[in-house]
Amino acid sequence: MKSNYTLVGAGRQHWLVTTMALALLSLTSLQARTWKSADGSKSFEGELKSYDAATSMVEVALPNGKVKKFKQDVLSKEDNDFLKEQGAKPSETAAAPTTAAGVLATGGKPVDISKPADMSKPVQVFILLGQSNMVGLGKITGGDHSLDNAVKTKKLYPYLVNESGEWTERQDARFVRMMQTKGLLNNQWLSVKGCSTIGPEFGIGYPLSDAIEAPVMLLKSCIGNRSLGWDLLPPGSEPYESGGKTIPGYRGTPDNPKGN
Repeated sequence: MKSNYTLVGAGRQHWLVTTMALALLSLTSLQARTWKSADGSKSFEGELKSYDAATSMVEVALPNGKVKKFKQDVLSKEDNDFLKEQGAKPSETAAAPTTAAGVLATGGKPVDISKPADMSKPVQVFILLGQSNMVGLGKITGGDHSLDNAVKTKKLYPYLVNESGEWTERQDARFVRMMQTKGLLNNQWLSVKGCSTIGPEFGIGYPLSDAIEAPVMLLKSCIGNRSLGWDLLPPGSEPYESGGKTIPGYRGTPDNPKGN
């Protein structure tokens, strides 16, 4: 079986999770127009992405690709009338993220996640390497900040559940997780089922699987409280001097720079 590899790293920064979450939430544009401020002093071009009458929040895609979010009361009366008309119409983009058979995470045609992967194609392997953020400490159940509350109460990320409210399981993406001293922790089709906590694998796994026709493997190898400065160096890296200090090499520590 042929495989292609891609390395994705994450330390304690939050950029990867944020980027992938935004990718999962992207929607197809509705209609381009010129928007004006309530006092008529400002205007800009953009395409309506979403409008929530309950929260008065509006999302507009600008020509440069960025998305502008604001309350509808900053807009002119004409724009507010336009939003009310759009809100009264069934939105194709609102219905797009879920289908009876599968999921649509990043736009385009619906994807049947129940269809087994085509194993005649080379497996696309994405290596998720890092420390605490990559381990993933996101709660699945319990409290306002759990995934269960976000998906089933707030109706976010609808592609993670099926029409019965059960967690979906991709048949074209494999999630394999290893951790030093603990060995193999996960070896399953990508799904919230069977996971005690969640990490970036869901933020990156669904869009990748939607975009790639070949089978996908997410190979996550990470451990918390490690240093990207020496624990995760390429094998054979030697210690070096910097600022009057000895920086550890591969498998080294500050007290034992050369390692064992």
